[in-house]
Amino acid sequence: MIPPIVHFVWVGSALPDWADRNIREFRRLNPAYQVRVHGEDVLLPEYRQHYDAERSVGPRSDLLRYSALERFKGWYWDTDFWPLRPLDDIERAFGLADGRRLFVARQRGQHNAALRISNGVLAAPQTCPALAEIKRRILAMRPGTAGWARFGPVLLTSLFDERPGLFAAGTASFFFPFGIGGQAVTAYRSMVEGGASRQSAADWTPDTAGQVPFALHLWAAGKDRLPPEPDLLRRTTSGAGPLRGLPVGVVATQTQWADTTQPFQAVAAGLERLGCRVEVRVPGPWPVFAHDPQVIVLWNGRRSPYREIAGMSEAAGRVVLRMEHGFLGDRRANVQIDHAGILHWASWATPEVLQGPAPAGASDRLRAVWPDRLVPPAGRRSGYPLILAQVPHDTQLQDAAICLPRDLAREIAGAVPGGMRPALRPHPKGRNWIGQARKYATILDGDGDFAEAVAGARFAVTVNSNAANLCLAMGLPVACFGPALPVRAGVARLCERGTLWRDMDAMLRGWCPDPNRTANYLRHLAARQYGQDELRSGGVLARLIREGQAARRRGP
Repeated sequence: MIPPIVHFVWVGSALPDWADRNIREFRRLNPAYQVRVHGEDVLLPEYRQHYDAERSVGPRSDLLRYSALERFKGWYWDTDFWPLRPLDDIERAFGLADGRRLFVARQRGQHNAALRISNGVLAAPQTCPALAEIKRRILAMRPGTAGWARFGPVLLTSLFDERPGLFAAGTASFFFPFGIGGQAVTAYRSMVEGGASRQSAADWTPDTAGQVPFALHLWAAGKDRLPPEPDLLRRTTSGAGPLRGLPVGVVATQTQWADTTQPFQAVAAGLERLGCRVEVRVPGPWPVFAHDPQVIVLWNGRRSPYREIAGMSEAAGRVVLRMEHGFLGDRRANVQIDHAGILHWASWATPEVLQGPAPAGASDRLRAVWPDRLVPPAGRRSGYPLILAQVPHDTQLQDAAICLPRDLAREIAGAVPGGMRPALRPHPKGRNWIGQARKYATILDGDGDFAEAVAGARFAVTVNSNAANLCLAMGLPVACFGPALPVRAGVARLCERGTLWRDMDAMLRGWCPDPNRTANYLRHLAARQYGQDELRSGGVLARLIREGQAARRRGP
């Protein structure tokens, strides 16, 4: 009942490449349809006075599309729609064969109730009472008063609310998968430039229940170019190198990218040196990248939106390299990178690996990041139990039974002999989280000298703070509540609430790890943190990528 014709309107400048590409794609997907691009010649005489009175493209385009549909019926689409499925699929999905209703689409994320119905997608059957009513309402307006949307969404939304029987309405998520912003453009470029499949659009828009949307709106109508990409920080083409042509996506915020003390620019430079095609973008909902990457590099990977980016990437078979600060020395100047995760989630953070020999060259690396002499752990010390607190929302605490400094202080104070008062050192960024911990422990200065706090301690207790590694390098025995790296290595005592009194008694009696095992563990840590010069050289990144690819081939 809807004639097999597809109408487009373009007035003014030459048709831009992106619009021409979209129209050609409509032709390819709908070979049995006529495709017509109209200018002012299609205007109905009744609309001439209103058309001449308007100076902006929007209302003029509205009058031209209504004219084309009244003259010829069929489909109308704005040029900034990229089609994903044939038009016949839409007609079947929304039952448009019954013949009299004007098809419209609801808009995604439209908070203005007066603009809910779009006129960017229209389909008119041979008999279409809605077109006559639209004309009647336009001609009743005073020429030159339309404004940006009065002929378009404002008029259609009002008419739809008053006379819904004139319309069939398409679901917003199938025509406007993304709201206004860079994500729609990123998805578009991922398909037309990066080679991503149309099925990937279903993964990007989960509210379509796994179905591919009918089209992707780019929010570019009336412009001679696509919207800018505010989330794009850097993009390079392939160069010479052992990983030539490998598409890699790096996720970084504007602040992270601009901060040269952080590893992102060094990582991008190293990837380019390897010949990778690199795209750096800010984090956001998927899709993040215009070119579908095989490798993703991001920070941490356990918090939103990084967690979702990492999860969707791994589900699609991509390698995800997660970064975190180093363990020893200048932690911000060094970074640990791994395909499985950070901290005790890393691929190498197993008892079998950590209790085995450290990698070749680890002793030299340890001396470079920890030039001070390693102090062998000594169990017979005097002083206070030192509680090393963490920020309660720290990623390290996600597998831990205790998160708040107050709770940790209360547990330790209750498990040591009466009269022995622990000392609690707050995390430098967690002073506001101490709360009632003062009832159970003496509070030290979180910004004070760490070595001084260690010198006055008998042993240290933490959940799984990186400060435990510093304690071990300084010869202070450590007990941990969480699944910490030193526990995995057998150089820290694992304590639990149910056995805490026994664990604290062992620490007070002088429990301490084997000095050789402790030194071996610290060498392991030093071997897995990398400086920016190493990242820029590319060799470390090439190895890490290959390890990640091998792990993906092996599977879980």
